[in-house]
Amino acid sequence: MLQAGAVPVRPGRAGSVDVLLITRSGGNGWGIPKGTLRTGEPGADAAAREVLEEAGAAGSIIGPALGDYRYTKAGVACSVQTFVMVVERVERDWAEARRRRRAWVTLPEALRLVEPRELRALMKLTGRHLSVHFALVGAK
Repeated sequence: MLQAGAVPVRPGRAGSVDVLLITRSGGNGWGIPKGTLRTGEPGADAAAREVLEEAGAAGSIIGPALGDYRYTKAGVACSVQTFVMVVERVERDWAEARRRRRAWVTLPEALRLVEPRELRALMKLTGRHLSVHFALVGAK
């Protein structure tokens, strides 16, 4: 099953990066917003939609996808195209507020909390991805 997700980020202290994590739908463990693509929907659009629905945050998807990671849900193999979103707004109430918790954590803490290992590997690229983005934005 093809899915899209995003690593929602904001600038942290002293040039660091904070990541907005959500509890998984089962309530145990932390992950990133992700979900199934609708027919004809681009991956970046689906990722932005999922961040709004699952974490109540909106912003800009930057650059191309970091890559894909795989996991199994209820016996179904899923492949998640993963993007980075710079969060610009966080809602007080959101679609899945009663089903999920959310928390801003540092990137190193996020790397300790999320599963699977393939997702952690992609998240390690987030800092470099943002450095390139901010260098390009600053150059304009």
